[in-house]
Amino acid sequence: MPVGTFHGKKPAVRKAITNAIHDWLRTKRLSLGVGLSKHVCSITGIPGKPDRQILLTVKVVVLRGNGMVCVRRQEVGNTFGGVIEKMLAKKLPKLVKTQATKRILLLERRHMNLYPERILDEIEKRRAAFPKLTGVHEIWLVETIGYEQGFLDFDLYENNVVVRSMQFHGTTLMARSENGQIVYNANC
Repeated sequence: MPVGTFHGKKPAVRKAITNAIHDWLRTKRLSLGVGLSKHVCSITGIPGKPDRQILLTVKVVVLRGNGMVCVRRQEVGNTFGGVIEKMLAKKLPKLVKTQATKRILLLERRHMNLYPERILDEIEKRRAAFPKLTGVHEIWLVETIGYEQGFLDFDLYENNVVVRSMQFHGTTLMARSENGQIVYNANC
């Protein structure tokens, strides 16, 4: 959910927001498709305030068993462009001089404070300043947010859309999808 959703809010307002998000998740959780999506959540019942809406970013990953729900905030700070520049300056020269038939730039995403599309957009904004990016064949994001619970999620994006993904629990491949379609699911 967006940063600032609770900032400076009175306890009754926070409770109304929390209840609205919980109700939304309870109602929608079984109908959400695999992958990343954005949804509007209506916030009602705030004493003395009109109803409002917030944008929820939801990522659904196939897991074995009952699964889990993690609620986190999005978008903190705005120094990310500098982080991307530093990473490209450090990693690209090593990657492109490596003899390989396919070069894959693997980026770790361990905090929910940035949308994957923003990471890729920041790289695209710097493409002219880093011509060695032409020597990279694929850019994958490895989401390690659930690593402590043993989960890793690998996503390949094209035009800000996930075209391939793999979800692991430990060393076991749990699911694989291509172009939004599950092609392997260990739960079946």
